[in-house]
Amino acid sequence: MLNNVLRSDAQTRDVGNRLQKLQRALVIMDSDFRQIVGRPFRENGEEPGNKLIKMGKFLLDSDDDAVMFVRAGWRNPENRFPRGEVVRVATGSKMKSLNACAGFTRMHRQVLNLPR
Repeated sequence: MLNNVLRSDAQTRDVGNRLQKLQRALVIMDSDFRQIVGRPFRENGEEPGNKLIKMGKFLLDSDDDAVMFVRAGWRNPENRFPRGEVVRVATGSKMKSLNACAGFTRMHRQVLNLPR
């Protein structure tokens, strides 16, 4: 009986940890999506496209779909950091299954327009 209680406690903690990671990922994604700016970006040295959001499979080495866009609100007080106040952000999944809640990945680039 004690083993059942200990196993149940361990499972509850595991589910709680995965839920906490999922909630953190959703808070970050919510913040990013609320601050999208209408700024096209270049890829591989090409001319800026007319799309503001790029979605597709296997972007940024994700296991499946990912979304990429430019967001504002990345503070740079007194230009102390070597970056601007807008940032290119991408969010994708690193999940092999829906049960792997901690599988979200978020990447940002200091350079909005990538050279070839």
